[in-house]
Amino acid sequence: MTLNERHKIPRPKRLSLSKLMNAADNNKELLTYDSEIGGFGYITDDRDVLILSKTNGAIRIRAEDAEIIAEEMVSAAEDVLIKRTFHRKEEGI
Repeated sequence: MTLNERHKIPRPKRLSLSKLMNAADNNKELLTYDSEIGGFGYITDDRDVLILSKTNGAIRIRAEDAEIIAEEMVSAAEDVLIKRTFHRKEEGI
């Protein structure tokens, strides 16, 4: 169950990730990055980073905030890993 489903947050319409990435690739002012995880991509210029998800839409972040948000995401992922490890130990897995 996704976060959207668990918390009854409506999902945006699906993006055509490939169309957006191709259009951005043709703009010399933009840089594009494909994620190692399918269904995600990044488009950036000197002011903003656009994080694209094929199923959940997009979010725009100011470029100056991207590093801080990346650090916060790493911390959140580490917390999830710790929580999973703790629960597995409790369950004897």
